[in-house]
Amino acid sequence: VGIFPHQGEDIPSLLIYLNSTEASRRMKEITNGSANNSANYIKRLPVPKFTNEQYKRAEEIYLEATKNKYLPLDICDEFVQSVIGATIPDMSEDQLAGLPNDVGILEINLRSN
Repeated sequence: VGIFPHQGEDIPSLLIYLNSTEASRRMKEITNGSANNSANYIKRLPVPKFTNEQYKRAEEIYLEATKNKYLPLDICDEFVQSVIGATIPDMSEDQLAGLPNDVGILEINLRSN
């Protein structure tokens, strides 16, 4: 499954988010145990809204990871927690689905090949 955001500046923040413990936890909530992680499941994954400052921090993390050819899980988790701590309450997928977009959930249109 490939993920191709419509806007290139989303790549670093999405890369970090999708490699975080939080995204893994939420993915497990929306998939059944025997399913693979197809693009249809990934499209249902809530993605936090990122501020300009968070986009800049994600870019720094991304550049460092590219240089080192390694993206540590603890760095991903630290970044994601700093983003979602105040924006996404600990809600189930069903609860998140009923929220309006202005409460901190960013719907990024993903397409897969």
